[in-house]
Amino acid sequence: MNLSVLGSLTALSAKTGIPKSTLSRRLSRLSEKFGEALFAYKGRRVVLTYRGTRFLEAVRKPVEELRSG
Repeated sequence: MNLSVLGSLTALSAKTGIPKSTLSRRLSRLSEKFGEALFAYKGRRVVLTYRGTRFLEAVRKPVEELRSG
C-alpha cells in the first residue's frame, strides 16, 4: 500500500528493507492474479492504474482493521 503513496520501488525498498527486485516480482504476481496491471510505470515513478485504485479502495479498510487488532 505504501507504494501508492511513496511512488517508487526505490523509496518503498528503502522504507521496508525489501529488495526492489522482490517488490517488483510481488507486483507482477499480484497483477497476474487479478488479470490486469494494478500499477503503471511513468518514468521512474509508479502510479496506480484505475484497477489498482479500485483494489486499494476495496482493501484499505480491512487491512487497517487487521493492523489495529
